[in-house]
Amino acid sequence: MPDLHPIAKRIHNVQPDPIRLELDSGEPGVYEFSSTEFFQREFRGEGVRTDAEPDAAFRLVTSEDHERVLLGRSGPDEEGWTMLGEVVAAERADVVDGDDGEEGEEDDDGEDDDDDREDDDDDREDDDDDGEAKNDADVDPDGAA
Repeated sequence: MPDLHPIAKRIHNVQPDPIRLELDSGEPGVYEFSSTEFFQREFRGEGVRTDAEPDAAFRLVTSEDHERVLLGRSGPDEEGWTMLGEVVAAERADVVDGDDGEEGEEDDDGEDDDDDREDDDDDREDDDDDGEAKNDADVDPDGAA
């Protein structure tokens, strides 16, 4: 099965905390989603916009081909939903300079941040008493060098 949409995953991981969304029109906004869910590759979410239009309801859905996350709006005196556009970016609302402070979240390359770090435990060198480095493999398990 193909992967879930990365923007939808980001929104799902951040909610119910505030999240800043940017639409394809360039319009940014801060939203709080009370619920988000996946059904296979389909994504849905419901919430409010916290930086404007506090009385309107907002809904997220994936497009039929699951390639886009779309944002819709319904005002208090309106019937139905108006599609506002495609969500092209999503980040924690408290983010400064792109650092969301979360370890292990996916970044733009689609990889888990924890996996981006090299695991060099096997190559680590220890210093002996005279300052010379030696590999862990050279150390006698009984403690003798």
